[in-house]
Amino acid sequence: MGEHLVNIFVYGDEIHAYELGYCTYDRSGEDQQLLHFLRSRALTDHKTAIRFPIKEKIKWEDLYSMSRLNAATNTMIAMKVMSENDLYCTTCIVNGAAKVDEVFHTPHTPDYLLLYETDQGFDFPRLLEDDYFSAMKLLWNAKKYISCMKLMFSTIDTIGSGFTYRDSC
Repeated sequence: MGEHLVNIFVYGDEIHAYELGYCTYDRSGEDQQLLHFLRSRALTDHKTAIRFPIKEKIKWEDLYSMSRLNAATNTMIAMKVMSENDLYCTTCIVNGAAKVDEVFHTPHTPDYLLLYETDQGFDFPRLLEDDYFSAMKLLWNAKKYISCMKLMFSTIDTIGSGFTYRDSC
């Protein structure tokens, strides 16, 4: 049995996106081969894709800023077109021409802005603990001292830039 692949299309004009579409495949192979297949099919698939309107037109810049939330793929998952583990490619079609090709392999990474948001604001210390300090402990215990030190220096830079940013606001 092969992997379930989905070519996702976002259709629109120069200003708005107003339609989604998709084509699905089941194929076997390495991820890079499968992604190449999806990309090679995009220029013909977008013409024959199953299409449906977006409830409200969305400005492209708003759609791009929402891309970290995977709006198109979440819609496809909700519609049972694909699962969180499927390989997919998203292509924007502006006035009938392909403009953007974004490739993702799920499962999705967490949305940090939502994951660490609290009633008091963004929980930066918890993010540092989860993403940096826990990783440093793992590296140290695995006797990967150089990698641990590299992450420690990166952590110092991250903390420093965070405080610099806040001070300048």
